Amino acid sequence: MQKLILKMSNLQVKDIIELLSDNIVSIPEYKKYWLIRTQSGNLFDLFVEHKMVGLEHSEINLSEITQICNDFNKKESLQKIKQLLVNYYESIDFENDITPQKIGLIAGQIYKFFKEVKIGDIVVIPSTNSEVVSFGEVTENHIAVLNTEEKRVFDFDFPLLKRVKWIKELRRTKLDPYFYKVFTSHQAITDISNYAEVIERSLNDLFILNDEAHNVIRIEAEVIKAKDLFGLGYELLDLIDDFCEYYSIDGVSSDDFEVTININSPGKIDFKSLSKKGIGVAAFVLLLTGGGLKYKELSLTVGGIPSLIDSYNTFLETRNKVITEQKMDSVKLSITQDIWNHYKDSLDIKEPKQMIELMKQVDKNQDLPK
Repeated sequence: MQKLILKMSNLQVKDIIELLSDNIVSIPEYKKYWLIRTQSGNLFDLFVEHKMVGLEHSEINLSEITQICNDFNKKESLQKIKQLLVNYYESIDFENDITPQKIGLIAGQIYKFFKEVKIGDIVVIPSTNSEVVSFGEVTENHIAVLNTEEKRVFDFDFPLLKRVKWIKELRRTKLDPYFYKVFTSHQAITDISNYAEVIERSLNDLFILNDEAHNVIRIEAEVIKAKDLFGLGYELLDLIDDFCEYYSIDGVSSDDFEVTININSPGKIDFKSLSKKGIGVAAFVLLLTGGGLKYKELSLTVGGIPSLIDSYNTFLETRNKVITEQKMDSVKLSITQDIWNHYKDSLDIKEPKQMIELMKQVDKNQDLPK
């Protein structure tokens, strides 16, 4: 946690940008992402209601799994789990053929869930036909110890359960199209960490992943006009360059940005840069442009840092005078003067809640979250 040592009235725009940039959520390298199936959606409501995820593998006693996974390395553990599975299916004279490949698949699933699904990991569970998808954060490394009511509900068919905190629920129509491929896997548990960026931009507006900073703009418009979509990007990047020049902010250029666009409705524009300061500037500019910070419960036009708002408005006025002197046509001038409101309305852009929360904490002179 970083302390705000300077008095808010004395903070400069450069200081604010530094503070905000340094406190963008950074995703740990060790964080993993898992798709956990729910038996075609039959277990979806059960998992959500009881804040659990699990595998319905009861072939091996939990105490045996625990001892094996704690006493042996991964290769040895998998071999021992496989042997226990073979013993189990031979003992019940299972009618269907259990091939070595099937045994290996089950053993791998048991080991992954027991040993590799850890605190802080993200789990994704789909409902029937994946119409609704829930995202949760694992809250414990060990297998859940069930209370009496939980034992009754799960009926002892789930020796492998872990507790989670549900973060977000999205309908399939609101999912990032890049995420659809995830559902081609039908295994009980699948490591989907290759989709970390897609998942994080479904959950967060501002984050750093693999040293790359992201600022996600969410678009809710039913009809997305190409002119507005690409116009927003052009005007925003142009404004960022002018902003950095005006406030002498070094190390940030529009040339450093990349963008991923999901043009579905609803859609997303993901501005990406190796410069977290650059993403901080982009988020800051988007938040301020269009009449100050006035988003529902937040208003920083008075109180803690009015000088910041005044300073930014002065920047816009200066910039607009330059634009006017260049004899820009009136339509483009009006858009440039009010970029955020123009595109916010035409594209139905959602408010940047995470940036608002960061600014609220700055306004209150509190610690910023890491």
